[in-house]
Amino acid sequence: MSSFNSEDDARVLLAYTKELLKASKPIDTVLSDKVLPSKDEVAKLDRLYSEGYLSKERYQRLKQDLSS
Repeated sequence: MSSFNSEDDARVLLAYTKELLKASKPIDTVLSDKVLPSKDEVAKLDRLYSEGYLSKERYQRLKQDLSS
């Protein structure tokens, strides 16, 4: 607070920060949002399978894991 010109400046910033936090998603919602695999990740998985580094069963399980 000492870097502000006045205590009122600090209160304005604090009020603004509170409003931003209210508008954002709760952390448990953010953590549970699904992240889709990138095209590069899928391409790497396909390449590993086609080059023989993954068995068909493992490849299918990994693709299923990526899609769920």
